[in-house]
Amino acid sequence: MYRAEDLGDIRAPTLIATGELDPGSTPEMARELAMRISGAEVAILPDQRHMMPVESPRLVNQVLLDFFEKTGLDKLATAHNSIKGIVA
Repeated sequence: MYRAEDLGDIRAPTLIATGELDPGSTPEMARELAMRISGAEVAILPDQRHMMPVESPRLVNQVLLDFFEKTGLDKLATAHNSIKGIVA
């Protein structure tokens, strides 16, 4: 079981994304979570609620692709499994 105290042990590039209008995972909750993870980034997607991956897949995919590129995670993909340019 993970505990709040364990969040500081995370060493992987971390993106915490939520919708601006999400009542269950609020932007404030995302910011507080990010403060506990070294180097974590927060993406607050404007005008989005909790179901943003379903309701706005292009926006979510672009946020993820930008994060992968910024952190170098896009370089880990092989030529066969490249994620570059893929947006639903």
